[in-house]
Amino acid sequence: MEPRAPWMEGITAEDPQYWERNTESHRGNEQVLKASVRNVMERVNQTGGLHMVQLMYGCELWDDGSIRGFLQDAFDGHDFISLDKDRLTFTAAMDAAKITQDRWNSDRIIAQRDKDYLEGRCIEYLKKYLKLGQERLRRVAPQAAVTRRKTSDHTFLTGYAYGFYPREIEVKWVRNGVEIPWESRDIMPNPDGTYQVRATVEVQEGDDEKMYRYEVYHSSLPDTVTVMYEEKSPPMGVIIGGVIGALVGAGMLAAVVWVVYSKKKKSGKPICAKASQGE
Repeated sequence: MEPRAPWMEGITAEDPQYWERNTESHRGNEQVLKASVRNVMERVNQTGGLHMVQLMYGCELWDDGSIRGFLQDAFDGHDFISLDKDRLTFTAAMDAAKITQDRWNSDRIIAQRDKDYLEGRCIEYLKKYLKLGQERLRRVAPQAAVTRRKTSDHTFLTGYAYGFYPREIEVKWVRNGVEIPWESRDIMPNPDGTYQVRATVEVQEGDDEKMYRYEVYHSSLPDTVTVMYEEKSPPMGVIIGGVIGALVGAGMLAAVVWVVYSKKKKSGKPICAKASQGE
């Protein structure tokens, strides 16, 4: 094994044998998986060709401190068997897996061992990886708002994106689905390490303000966030925080659309060894 992300190289500072230990462990698992391929081939009456057993497992650490984990096997790309860690049972996904299901379920130590790994060592490594790559892995979704400002003969809409991380972001204004020119300010830092940005557009004479959309693109978002102005007064105190606090004195109306995402800190397969018990 070798690091594929530059920030993972730092793990050797606290665990000098990390890469060597995990390499040897996975080599041992390779032999178990080869035997598993042969066993399943016999059950499905296959004597040749290319076949594979795939193992996928991972753990999740959520913002509220709760943890989740999963473990499942596949054969030739099809679900084979999976662990229900809360019930400490394995469930076969195909007839050929029923032998494995019965054998593993006959000894609850197998399921308990996997559960302990997913909720223990896996989470420990996950925390280490997050610490090592916190700047690269950190994602904070922007919140979006649109305000309106009227003068004697002009109307302006300003879109805000704030509280986001990392710094890179793309915002734009569109009118009836077509991108239009706007005046943008530089991306500015917030005291908590996140960032904010705003962009202003002038409403053309005779236009309905609902024709205008403020769009936000950011790596923390699964999709584009689209915000429009709505004539209602939001709780301005929620969005002051150095972002648009100065607007309160101007008595401006604002429309705030909050985008709420249940953000995982991290999920996926940890780079540490888990012994396979074979099929």
